[in-house]
Amino acid sequence: MAVRRRRGPVRRPRAGGMAALAAAVAIAWAPGPAAATDYMQFATTESYLAAGDTVRDGYVAGLIDTLYALRAAPEGLDRCVAGMRLREVRALFDRWLRNHPGEWRYSLPSNFVAAVESMCR
Repeated sequence: MAVRRRRGPVRRPRAGGMAALAAAVAIAWAPGPAAATDYMQFATTESYLAAGDTVRDGYVAGLIDTLYALRAAPEGLDRCVAGMRLREVRALFDRWLRNHPGEWRYSLPSNFVAAVESMCR
């Protein structure tokens, strides 16, 4: 059986499609009705820091991939992490989190952006 190849340019998902997918997943896995002032996050800083190295590596890799996919990566991220291994980037993020416990109330993705902006000046 011959494999049929598609002709034409490869279509990339649009950021709007990614956001819709993320919203659908969040709604499907929501723990139930929440107050209007509550917001849901899948991982807290405490649970992230308590996780093993492999889990934290995966989380940081996913954050970086998502930021680039949504074209929301902080300015200078490429320059800052060029040549670094994932574990080095994660170790910098971990150190930033431990040095800024007052920021733990914010979401991990927003803390990652703040950490990158702080580290990559």
